[in-house]
Amino acid sequence: MKLERLELAPFGPFTETVLEFFSVTPGLHIIFGLNEAGKSSSLRGLRALLYGFPERTPDNFLTPSNQLRVGGVLVKEDGARLEFYRRKRRKSDLLDEQGNVLDPQSLKDYLGDINLETFQTLYGIDHASMVAGGKDILAQRGEIGQALFTAGTGISSLKHMIQELEEEAGALFKDRGTKQRINQQLRDYKSLKKALRDATLKPADWSQLRKQLSETEAHKKELEQLSLAKRAELQRLERLKRVIPGLGRLEHLEQQIVALGPVVVLPDDFGGHFQEVENRHQALILSLEQKRSRLTSLRSQLKNISTDRAPLDHREMIEDLHQRLGRYRKDVADRARLDGMRIAQRKEAGRMLEQLKSDMTLENIESLRPILMRKQSIRALRSRYDRLEEKKKQYRNQKAEAERELSLLNSARLQLPSGVDFSDLESAVKRAQSLGPLDEQIDQAVAAIDELTETCQRDLQRLGIWQGGYKALLIAGFPLLETVERFERQDNELQKERTARSDELSREQHDLQTLLQEQQLAGYGEQQFTERTLAEARHKREQGWELLKRQWLEGEDIGSEAVQYDPDQQLETAYEKQVQNADEIADQLRQEADHQARAVNLAARIEAARSKIEKLKQAVDAIDESVRQYQQQWQILWQDLELEPLGPAEMKSWLMGIEHLRRKVEELGSKERELHQREKIRQQHQQKVIALLPDNQTGKDEQDEVLSTVLLKAESILKSAADQQKQRDALQQQESHYLKLQEQSSHGLALLEEDLTRWRDDWQKLLVELNLGYEIVPGDVDDLLDTISHCFETYDKAADLQSRINGIDRDVGKFKEDAETIFSLITPDLKDRDLEQGVLELHGKLNRALQEDERFQLISTQIQELSSEIERDEVERARLLELLETFTKEAKCQDVRDLHVAIKTSDEYKKLKQHRDEHYESLLELCETIEISEIKRQVSAVNVDQLPSMIENLTREIESTVEPEIEQTLKRIGEITRELKSMDGTGRAADIASELEVTGARIETMVEDYVRLQLAIRLLREEIERYRSENQDPILQSGSEFFSRLTGNSFSQLQIDIDDSGNTIIVGQRDNGSRVGVEGMSDGTADQLYLALRLATLESRLARFEPMPFIVDDILINFDDQRTETTLSALAALSEKNQVILFTHHQAVVETAQRLDSEGEVVIHQLRDAA
Repeated sequence: MKLERLELAPFGPFTETVLEFFSVTPGLHIIFGLNEAGKSSSLRGLRALLYGFPERTPDNFLTPSNQLRVGGVLVKEDGARLEFYRRKRRKSDLLDEQGNVLDPQSLKDYLGDINLETFQTLYGIDHASMVAGGKDILAQRGEIGQALFTAGTGISSLKHMIQELEEEAGALFKDRGTKQRINQQLRDYKSLKKALRDATLKPADWSQLRKQLSETEAHKKELEQLSLAKRAELQRLERLKRVIPGLGRLEHLEQQIVALGPVVVLPDDFGGHFQEVENRHQALILSLEQKRSRLTSLRSQLKNISTDRAPLDHREMIEDLHQRLGRYRKDVADRARLDGMRIAQRKEAGRMLEQLKSDMTLENIESLRPILMRKQSIRALRSRYDRLEEKKKQYRNQKAEAERELSLLNSARLQLPSGVDFSDLESAVKRAQSLGPLDEQIDQAVAAIDELTETCQRDLQRLGIWQGGYKALLIAGFPLLETVERFERQDNELQKERTARSDELSREQHDLQTLLQEQQLAGYGEQQFTERTLAEARHKREQGWELLKRQWLEGEDIGSEAVQYDPDQQLETAYEKQVQNADEIADQLRQEADHQARAVNLAARIEAARSKIEKLKQAVDAIDESVRQYQQQWQILWQDLELEPLGPAEMKSWLMGIEHLRRKVEELGSKERELHQREKIRQQHQQKVIALLPDNQTGKDEQDEVLSTVLLKAESILKSAADQQKQRDALQQQESHYLKLQEQSSHGLALLEEDLTRWRDDWQKLLVELNLGYEIVPGDVDDLLDTISHCFETYDKAADLQSRINGIDRDVGKFKEDAETIFSLITPDLKDRDLEQGVLELHGKLNRALQEDERFQLISTQIQELSSEIERDEVERARLLELLETFTKEAKCQDVRDLHVAIKTSDEYKKLKQHRDEHYESLLELCETIEISEIKRQVSAVNVDQLPSMIENLTREIESTVEPEIEQTLKRIGEITRELKSMDGTGRAADIASELEVTGARIETMVEDYVRLQLAIRLLREEIERYRSENQDPILQSGSEFFSRLTGNSFSQLQIDIDDSGNTIIVGQRDNGSRVGVEGMSDGTADQLYLALRLATLESRLARFEPMPFIVDDILINFDDQRTETTLSALAALSEKNQVILFTHHQAVVETAQRLDSEGEVVIHQLRDAA
């Protein structure tokens, strides 16, 4: 189960805050918030969502308690989702997404039996508990059982807890102590007893009264025994009265079972499975008939479809023609409009041309266009002269300066060496540099390969068993983990079954031996006890009590007497056994009124026990044979690998380690291939660069140098060449500049000499070019130029319109040509029709062909899918027939039709048998400890009709005779006791006796407390040892990986060792094989060890239980950057399988997580300042 969303609306400082925890993997989710941002409130909100609001909450400072609300979405491994909300209420606090009250069982299905305390202990860790766990491991000096139990249960003060129990028990009693409370009370009891002896009077009258008291008490006991015997008989008769109706019903049920005859008892779910298979078979037959009919119909429809392929083959041309049809219609309509506009523009241009010159037409209008090209120069004629004289002086100065600079530049160029083309070398260097720091990458890859190779070899050596190299793991055919798990389950089942059968056989053999001993001792049936037996047992009990008083009260050494009393057990245990034995004999004497009648029953029980023992021995032998076959199959499973397998549980763990190692070996191969490719690329680029170096720059050692060195040399050459080229380019640029300046100056002077003459001639030339036939003054030139310009604009517009008309004519012609072409290819008869109508009909024909083709493809697909379904149904039908045949054989029927009768008979038999067994169990409860056969015998020996009167008479005798006599005897005992007390005038003996009784009661209470404490210590140590034996191997293996990751590979794995006191402890092993005990670890490393074991325990629970979010509350506050990074890496690795939610207020943790390159997802959730 994982948390997909947490909604805090409103809660604490939040009003409408939603945290989305969606990720592909369970993921590591980091909830980051600065101080006062609400990190602690969000954690309390998560707990409130899962387990409800506490009675008093600190998160109601903004919102009233009755309006607090949290919501969320939980997702199980099977994909089931639960969206719900919780409000602060004592009842009906759970709501669904619509706001309706939600049944708490819906949430319990996701949380299981885990309450809030267990959730915080097993699935939560904060800095304080991690530090306490690390200190506890240091205090335990690495004792493995306590270390694993501490991490597995989340109890971080286990050693302190055991010490407290031992200290509390030690404060009560020590064997030779003086200040302990029980020891002090024992001394007081001894003193009081001595004082009682001193204060007690012993006259003759007192002795006589004591004798009378003893005799009266003995008579009272006789009466009580008589009462017990009478009441036992009364109980027997009432028992017979209760069971007589049930015996008749039991006999009737047994007769009904016999009447059924031989019955094949079928499994409980047999009928349901058979009915399901039969229904599926009938439904499948009907479905097959329908599908075959449908297939025939589809094939008939397919034959009736005729598709014209010609339109489909030219689909693009037809659709293109149809799309162009609109443009064609528009072009035909636009052509007439544009032609009218063109004619109007030409008329306007002719009119303006006639104003300029009456004899000029549009055919020779172009003769006027050069005038427009020169209108600016015409307008500037009068201002040119002054500028020409000034320029003439400038050109002379520029020419002299240019000739001087050209001479200097020519001398500088002759001093530079000739240039060489290094473009190829530059390209090769750039290509090599684009690969990045290839030498560094290769060195890192080599180091990583060496480290991974060493890791693989170390892991292979640690795993053991495997004789080949680690690379051989990739081609070895290891059994599947599921297969090993199946063997493990089979092994557990066989061992469990054999243990059960063996235990049952032992119990039966013990019971048989007991029965035989009883028969031998009694001679006629069960063991028969007498008053003498009871007296001996009570005497034995009193002997034990006297020894205990002498030991506890007198302080005597009774070692030899205690051994003589019971050589096999401690005195306290032996005394308790004798007390129990005496009580049992007394109880049995009260119940044994009909021992002799049970003799026959005892013989029958012995015979039944012998028969059952023989059957159990056969069952044990059969199980042993199954074990032998299982072990043989287990060996065969591994024989191809040429290794000697351990047990399934060990091999399961080994296989998981091997699989992890195989992934590392695959990673190693990938890294080696990548390294080879990089080295090849480096060699190619290195050779290319060396080949392009100048001959005078190439030495003999370049081939042995790394690529970076060669590139540095090439870059130096390129830089020198680039500097020289820059100098040449600069000189060339300056020379070009001055040559151009020289040329411009000479040309400018020549032009200036001509400009004055042209200036004088330009005005007359203008008049000649205008050829207007009349003289104009310069002031009229602007109006003339405007008229000419407007005339040309109108004339050019008419020309543009003509161009557009020509384009329309080309488009229309092309459309007609394309239409006639497609008509001739598909439907020649459309050539004689209207062009537009023909295109429309052709497009309609294409649409119809497309529809028919789509229908053809659809029916073909349906036929193919239906044929596949029929084939699958036929296979399923054959399988169902085989299942029906299996059902028939299992029920031992001739055919399927007989199965219904067999199922009905089997169900009736099981129902009757269940009723009989239930009735039999009810009778057993009514019969109490008496066998039903004995009850039947007793019923047959009495007159059933007389039972009520017999019960009534016996009841009257007890109530009217026996009980009143007992009351009179008790009164007499009270009178004698009062007389004895009155003989002590001071009453001191009575006071001492009373105080003695109180002290004894106080001792008894303290002893009970002491026994409970010792029992708690023993149970806790046994549970620690059990947890260690069951979880040591898998948790250590997983914990080694987490510890290595958490310590940045400072430790390679965790190992088991023995300390000087013979205790099994946990130690860390470094890469060089040296081992470090927990006492040699720093506090931080001990914290990491505790965290590694916690993570390993959590990972091991995933194989047995539904995952739960692991809540980590700011455990990194005292970690440096390296430990923070390794811890986040370990949490990210765990988050591939189990959701991890980390709360922190440190920005550095977030930055480290963002840099983390992990296989799992790391998602950052930032809480904004809620204050």
